[in-house]
Amino acid sequence: MKKLLFLLLLAGCSPGVDSPGVDSPDNPQPDPGTTNLGNGQPGVVGLDGIDAWDKLASSEKERIKRWNTLFLHQSVGQDLEEGAKANGVSFEYFGSKDVVDKGAEPPLVYATTADEGNAAKASVGQWMRDTFKNTDVIFDLQAIETNNGACQQNTVPRICPDNRASVTDPSEVNGVDSDGQGHLGRKAAQRISKAFLYAIYQAGK
Repeated sequence: MKKLLFLLLLAGCSPGVDSPGVDSPDNPQPDPGTTNLGNGQPGVVGLDGIDAWDKLASSEKERIKRWNTLFLHQSVGQDLEEGAKANGVSFEYFGSKDVVDKGAEPPLVYATTADEGNAAKASVGQWMRDTFKNTDVIFDLQAIETNNGACQQNTVPRICPDNRASVTDPSEVNGVDSDGQGHLGRKAAQRISKAFLYAIYQAGK
């Protein structure tokens, strides 16, 4: 059986349909092959993961293209997919009829009212870090979105304007945000996805 890296991103914006990834069921990409996965390196990958990815040798970056990684998400995850693609790593389509042998930090929005749930998402994120940092790899999207907690309103964290989809940096697939959304701008997604790719690398090396 193939070992599988399982990644889950809980959506922080309005629910939508599952993203089909960068290809389509009618045009799947060829299987790049697999290599054996290591035990990984547990820990939290946050803002520093961007530089860590940049410092990896090209041969190390190439390794993750041959791993089986299942990334389930909604629209913010699609921003990360597009950013990863710009960094040379594309995801294949995974549809409802696809099957795997076996097997997450919620993104924030800009609004900080109780209805938008950022405070609750921050609590879940802290629980995940406290519970799993010694045994699993945690991709800390909240830390990156908030520039390590610099962006908040009334002590509630929110995505920083420079990371958010805007007129000057719209999301490649989701356009410009309204107040209750937290999509990533195209340039921001390309930068942030480096930490995401580094988290995958840490999980499988």
